[in-house]
Amino acid sequence: MPPMVTNEMLTQALSRHGKIVTPIKKLSGGFQSPLLKHVMSFRSQVSHDFKR
Repeated sequence: MPPMVTNEMLTQALSRHGKIVTPIKKLSGGFQSPLLKHVMSFRSQVSHDFKR
């Protein structure tokens, strides 16, 4: 997600279409170097059950 989209905004948008099952988690950038392990990706992960 772009940095200007907060977890709260994402939670509100997803809640309109169902139930959020897990908390939103930022994913790492996938760097192997110890100097870059702190760098996070713009991706987020969440489990969601959509309404039928």
